Amino acid sequence: MSRIYGRTGNEKIYDSIYDYANRKIDEDGSIQTYRSADYNLDMIKSGHVIFWLHRQHPEPRFKMAMDSLHKQLKGQPTTSQGGYWHKKRYPNQMWMDGLYMAEPFHTKYAITLWKETRRTKYCKDGQPLSYDKIPDFEDYGLGCFLLAGSEVYKMD
Repeated sequence: MSRIYGRTGNEKIYDSIYDYANRKIDEDGSIQTYRSADYNLDMIKSGHVIFWLHRQHPEPRFKMAMDSLHKQLKGQPTTSQGGYWHKKRYPNQMWMDGLYMAEPFHTKYAITLWKETRRTKYCKDGQPLSYDKIPDFEDYGLGCFLLAGSEVYKMD
């Protein structure tokens, strides 16, 4: 919706985005329905619109909400290869959709909010960049990996 607003300038669209965030993000930056202890990458996706809103209408609560999401990623459980678990309740499962939820947010956070030396170290170290942590299921004789990543099937 933020892209549509950017193209049209329709204030009703902006108002709708802001109103939703206004109802979901408290003054202390708490995000209603969000529990960091769940370590759920689905919740990180909301961080993209919070970034956008923070640029449009800077409010401390938006920055605090982004900090909470980033803190989750710092503690997010990982596979033995270092890729993020999709959710705490799915131990050792790395889902493809988690990549577009977590990595873009984490990278945007680093580029936007960290000082230059820390950004350089982040990019140099490749932290955490789960893209290269996805197992190559062909190595295991498996012919198909469903994109959701929740199940693996052997194809004959």
